[in-house]
Amino acid sequence: MTKTDLIIKKTLEYLKYPSVVGYEQPFINKLEKDFKSLQLSTQRHSGLLSVKGNLPNSNIVSVHIDRHGLISNGKGELEYAAYRVKSQNTNSEIEPNKKMWEKIASRFENEKVYAYEPTTGKNIGSGRVEKCYICPVRNNFVFQVEELVHLKSGIPVSFSSHCGNSKKSIEGQLDNVINAALGFALFKFGFQGTLLLTEGEEIGESWSHIYNYFLDQKIETSRLIVLDTSPFEDDKSINMNSVILRSRDNNSEFEPVLTQTIREKCASLNIPFLVKDEYLTNSKKTTNIGNTELGHLISNSKNKISGTTVQIATMGYHSNKERANYEAIHNVFRILSETLI
Repeated sequence: MTKTDLIIKKTLEYLKYPSVVGYEQPFINKLEKDFKSLQLSTQRHSGLLSVKGNLPNSNIVSVHIDRHGLISNGKGELEYAAYRVKSQNTNSEIEPNKKMWEKIASRFENEKVYAYEPTTGKNIGSGRVEKCYICPVRNNFVFQVEELVHLKSGIPVSFSSHCGNSKKSIEGQLDNVINAALGFALFKFGFQGTLLLTEGEEIGESWSHIYNYFLDQKIETSRLIVLDTSPFEDDKSINMNSVILRSRDNNSEFEPVLTQTIREKCASLNIPFLVKDEYLTNSKKTTNIGNTELGHLISNSKNKISGTTVQIATMGYHSNKERANYEAIHNVFRILSETLI
């Protein structure tokens, strides 16, 4: 089995474990068991699971493991989990808008979904999303699934595990199980540092879990590498099979030396790469280069924690049909191996 084959195999396996934002326990349980099988040290912290090799401070990598989904409100309706959980956690109202509704509705309508027991992940009912609308009373996007009207309040509802697997690409709700699988492969093939598997990225909270972890461990670093997927809207962009890098986001500049080192490694190995913030700026389609977990972390830690990001290019971001090419996955793993192992 090749390294890329292992990443694909683990991705398909991980897609079977639900991890709706705020209800990640079933997937965390699976990941902890998996990494322990490699004789690695694991430890639960608030909002994350740490996995350590024999040289835990040599390199630190972070991957978020929560995914988008729905949650029952106990009134025969399902609400968008990210908005409901975030408003509960921050005790503040979120104002949904039509533009966001159009995006979310297109991702969920007609999709098969299933409700699960929050701690075990056991399937407790399934159905298909019939429609989605904005509810001004609940300040959220509301979904109708006839088969799940009986659910009590607080039951998470996940996309059904769609796994498309062709000769060229993999398809499913890849963000961010594919990078959890990549982290598993890194350890399998010699990585000895630390991997942080974080909750709550989809509601903008994971950076605080990482920050608190570093404070508790009394660690400052400029070499954190955050793994994620990166969305594109056309086949041309993802078919370049580039490693996606960033030099900054709207909040912060990323660690320039580490970013440049990875750029130079890509060039020396003839691995194509694309710097996302430069791509967005040069496209002239937008002046918004995005907000990222790492940017929030750098800003809020006042540069005591810094690093860079390495991402896999995908189409169909945040949907059940997100797609990534095998060659792009191979290129990302290769550059990470050169940098970390």
